[in-house]
Amino acid sequence: MVVIKTVFIEPDNIKKQILMSNISYKKKTKVALLNFLFMSYCKQYSFFKEEKKENRRKKYRMKHVVILLLNLVVVSAAFSQDMRPKKFFLSVGGGVSFPIGSSNTHLDKDYTVPFSSGYQMDFDASWYLTKNYGVGVKYRFLKSGQNVESISTLNGILYDDKYPIRKWQQDTFDETIHFVGPAVYGSWQLGRSKWTVQSSLGIGYVSDKLYNLNKKTTHFVDTQDPILIDTDKLVKDTRIKYEVPVEGMVGLSVSTGIHYQATPLIGIGVNSEGLFANLSKEYEGIT
Repeated sequence: MVVIKTVFIEPDNIKKQILMSNISYKKKTKVALLNFLFMSYCKQYSFFKEEKKENRRKKYRMKHVVILLLNLVVVSAAFSQDMRPKKFFLSVGGGVSFPIGSSNTHLDKDYTVPFSSGYQMDFDASWYLTKNYGVGVKYRFLKSGQNVESISTLNGILYDDKYPIRKWQQDTFDETIHFVGPAVYGSWQLGRSKWTVQSSLGIGYVSDKLYNLNKKTTHFVDTQDPILIDTDKLVKDTRIKYEVPVEGMVGLSVSTGIHYQATPLIGIGVNSEGLFANLSKEYEGIT
């Protein structure tokens, strides 16, 4: 995912001083204009060339253990001495998430769900108190879903004492996660290059919503023979819809990444992030 990040910067006031000799008014005007153009050119030249001297500033129990986020980010940041984000940093981004965890629901019998890859959106607003450290707030949104099918054999049960009976099962669900809370931010420039390492640590509220949770089962006779099947001898098909309330808990968000500043206001980089939280829910099945 490509992340666009916007930053508000507070550039230094550029002091300009024009020295004029004691000559006529017309010559003074020409000298002032030439000096102004010359100093503006030098300032622009130094903006790109000068060395960077400062660093860039049932109980349904589900354990959502980690959400790993890989973001291809476009960062709005500037590392020049004269044009860099001094105080306020605002960013909006997104990426791909890979939740990792386990549960003791019926979904976890044959495969690890309700966890699936999805997409993630993030928002960060930070205020840098020093060159390298700041405080702010972060928000994360994750949406994922799952549609899993499995086929198993009913052991010891045969149709007409000859043909095996199979069970087809389908489990589907959708899930959304929200995280919001205060955070501390860090940014370190790698030498005099345009590369910086950025990280953040936040503690906040996590809201998890699991919905459209359905379980379908049907049974069939596994045979290639042309036989007439009496469905009354098979287990009836079932469809169960589960009602799961929204759960809230405290979570921890940790992120780190490396960014390259392509221009004074646009950069690109890669982030990884972990969101840690534990869930415990009551759920009820409705046939």
